[in-house]
Amino acid sequence: MAYNNELIKITEPIKVSQTSVGNFKSLISRKLGFPISVFRLVSPNGSEMFNCHTLDKYEINIGDIIRLEIWDGMNNFLKFCLRGFYKEAMEELSKEKGMFSTYFLKVGLYISAHYGFKNLGIESMKRGAKPGEPVGEHPLRIWNKLDHHLDSSKSPIHEAAEFGQLLILKEFINSDMSSIFSLDGNANSSCNETQAEAVCFVLGDCRVH
Repeated sequence: MAYNNELIKITEPIKVSQTSVGNFKSLISRKLGFPISVFRLVSPNGSEMFNCHTLDKYEINIGDIIRLEIWDGMNNFLKFCLRGFYKEAMEELSKEKGMFSTYFLKVGLYISAHYGFKNLGIESMKRGAKPGEPVGEHPLRIWNKLDHHLDSSKSPIHEAAEFGQLLILKEFINSDMSSIFSLDGNANSSCNETQAEAVCFVLGDCRVH
């Protein structure tokens, strides 16, 4: 997979005839640590790949290179967020207005949740991002209801709990206790059975170093 002029290998076992593009995008999102709605996939023949189809619909074979494309204007912001460079990320954010600024903040908070970047998370929350609020679709794609992905309803607190990022999870809960009850696209809260241990650890006021 090509991203940022780098090749990212997907080593997980995949059956192209049974794996939907949507599920494949979920795998990529978890692997790279940014929200599902910041990118799209393009097949080797140049076709945009839609969530509802299986990979073989686009004649994908094991070993093929699929291009990952980021929304225009997000590249520098993502680079800084993925490195935890919160000051530089906020400087990029200052160039955005309205719904785009709000969306960028949500993306920054989500990435902080995945990697445990405390400063990025705190700064994003100071500027209005909420840990229990879904990232949602990119502002230019809100109209597209047919290709909606369930993971676009995933919020930063779900991501932090899933990946066991206890320090940033503690910041989220201190900022908004009610966020632990927010639901993702599968109607699961961050207290579901697969993530409850991390949440309970933080709620128990344990010291995390």
